[in-house]
Amino acid sequence: MSVQLQYALVNGVKMLPRHENNRALHGICPHCGGEVVAKIYQDRMSHWAHLNSKMCDKWWESKTPWHIQWQNLFPEEWQEVRIDNPKDADDWHIADVCTADGLVVEFQHSHIKEEQQNEREQFYSANTKGIVWVVDIFGKRDVSKIIDIIPNDVINGIRKGGWMTQLGSLTAFPKQWRNSKHIVFYDVQLDSKRFLLCMRLCMIGYEQRAFLFGIPHEEFSQIVSNCKSIVMWNKNVQEAIEKWLLEHRPVPIIRNVR
Repeated sequence: MSVQLQYALVNGVKMLPRHENNRALHGICPHCGGEVVAKIYQDRMSHWAHLNSKMCDKWWESKTPWHIQWQNLFPEEWQEVRIDNPKDADDWHIADVCTADGLVVEFQHSHIKEEQQNEREQFYSANTKGIVWVVDIFGKRDVSKIIDIIPNDVINGIRKGGWMTQLGSLTAFPKQWRNSKHIVFYDVQLDSKRFLLCMRLCMIGYEQRAFLFGIPHEEFSQIVSNCKSIVMWNKNVQEAIEKWLLEHRPVPIIRNVR
């Protein structure tokens, strides 16, 4: 199955799929140079499809409205960016989003094997400034587990902006994503409220502690708009954990020594 694209080149101009004079436009894939044709639908996502069945990018996955909604939070020129391995001309892949200074943002809707996840992380780490994941897991899991995790004042709309809470259970989060060495945001929607959750694990002595950070959906594109912004956000997260640990440090028991 060929790669479905949101953008193609028509006479050198980057365009969305469309009809012109009641006929589907033809264009060029900006990544492999193959010919593509606009596929327009009323009941599913319109896209550009390759005329040749040859695989453009082996990491291709079907795009969903969820993908497009996320990608459209970013400038057009940051979407569907080809990333090359300078040491191997045949080793390249299409990033969902790549910022102007080289930070890749990947939106993962369907399940992938942990080996595939590791392969992508290694590729983007080696050839860009880094990778941030947004994973859609909560449409497939028990929402009640998520509600139990999120503070009540957040759910009720009282608290604004970002927030942090300590986690007692990790079962709501897939193990393969918990083990990632890169920043992973989890997309969750409760009624009309939408959050991005990020979990951090740390060891306190022999005990593992988990902390959950939440940010409003609308703040995400600013946080990952460049490498400096995500580094600063990551620093704030670490400082928040250190502050919590300091405030909850056990009081030492002092015994009289005779």
